[in-house]
Amino acid sequence: MARTLSKSGLEHIEARIVNGQNIFELYSQINKTLEIEAGAELRHFFSEPQVSQARGEIVWRTQAVGAPLRLGELDEADRQRVSELLQNKCDVVRQVIQKIEKASKGSTTTTEALKNMLITPDIDHSVFVVGEHLVLTEWGCHQYGKDVRDFDLTEQIRRKRKPAPAEQNATMGPSPAPTGEGGNPEAVVTPPQETLEPAMQPLTDQSDTVAEEKPFEEPVQESEEPQHNPPEEPQEPDEPQQPEEPKKPEEPEGPVGQGYLAITDDSGFYWRWLVLLLLLLLLLLGLLLKDWRTSSESELRDTISRLKQQVDDKVSQCNAKDGTDSRPPALSEPPTGNQQSQTEMNPGERDSRLDERGAERGSAANVSLLWNDNADLDLEVVEPSGSRISIYEGTQSTTGGKINVDENLCTKMSGCSNAKASPVENVIWTGKPSPGKYRVVVNLFSANTTPDKLKAIDYTVIVTLDGQDTSYKGTFHPNEMKCNERCTVTQRQVTEFDIR
Repeated sequence: MARTLSKSGLEHIEARIVNGQNIFELYSQINKTLEIEAGAELRHFFSEPQVSQARGEIVWRTQAVGAPLRLGELDEADRQRVSELLQNKCDVVRQVIQKIEKASKGSTTTTEALKNMLITPDIDHSVFVVGEHLVLTEWGCHQYGKDVRDFDLTEQIRRKRKPAPAEQNATMGPSPAPTGEGGNPEAVVTPPQETLEPAMQPLTDQSDTVAEEKPFEEPVQESEEPQHNPPEEPQEPDEPQQPEEPKKPEEPEGPVGQGYLAITDDSGFYWRWLVLLLLLLLLLLGLLLKDWRTSSESELRDTISRLKQQVDDKVSQCNAKDGTDSRPPALSEPPTGNQQSQTEMNPGERDSRLDERGAERGSAANVSLLWNDNADLDLEVVEPSGSRISIYEGTQSTTGGKINVDENLCTKMSGCSNAKASPVENVIWTGKPSPGKYRVVVNLFSANTTPDKLKAIDYTVIVTLDGQDTSYKGTFHPNEMKCNERCTVTQRQVTEFDIR
């Protein structure tokens, strides 16, 4: 079950954009890719972002179990160990990037998103230790107006480790002076590395040694600064240039200079903030219009799909009365077996497919997804608590719901030989589900074909509550599929149902 780790204000951070898409919209696709390519090694590493434009915040959630601790709350010994583990995670992500780019012969949306996910404002604030897992929040973000290269995870780890050699040299006393000698620095560096490893468990001893080393750093740095900086800085205020500067405002006379300064300070401050406020309002307006257009477009497509299905049903009834079976071809695509097979995706067909696979049905509640194509569709149910039952985030929830059938998994655009032509996916509850509202979502993870061979994919969702079956039909059209390394459509909500 997912829980909240932290929250981020949208006014403080800037999310990365990958090929025109907000990086958070790619989370489910990338999370599934990492599950396939890296297995359990990166599980729970990237926390789930839930963006709320109304509240102006991002909620970072994870399914990892354990008491959460920020990296900045750990002592020095634990920070060093966690930093090494964090660097290992970054290396695994980069290995996945190289593997995908080698297979695709170039950069893809997934690899660009993974590169940008290794960016965070501050690792002390955004890295958590949750039980046995490292969890990264505020990934893919950086502070407004700052250079994004300063927020790279590896660069931040390197900067955090940078004071370590100075602390080790400071413990040797006179060793900082003979820096030109080759033997002494090596003797200074190697003993602390050997003593740190056995001292990882008694953290209190390690924190004491670090506390003792810090006072030695400051005098060493202070002694080095006057060596590199000649004594010209204290002489600069004694140069005759500074007494000449106050003479300049005397030329236009005191009252005129004071009046000029007062006008520029007040007006400049006012106009700068006014322009900034207008830009923020335009940005919010653009985001609202984008969300409105997206939602209205999806609703319009669903309405057209339902009307088309109703017309097809009426035509079928009329032809049945006349004894004919001829129907006019569809406007968007030639008549295929898809339309005929969609009428066959009923509860009886569902039972037949589940029986073939030896899969049980939920005694309390059951949600099934049927389609007649070798594409990879994924069924997902969002529970009232916000946890998701899907192949992406865990096949079983704490409330007893679980997905017991998932088919046609394939990562190749050309398709896989083990794909089935009449697949089914199923989510069951053997006990009484938790009361509340449940949302049913269908994703097209991969059409399992090349872009020149795309076709419409009809599907049916059957919800069974208290023995009563309710069917919901839909279609993924080629013009809404986005093709990179795969042709996909994400996050289409089919229906909602309440449990009392």
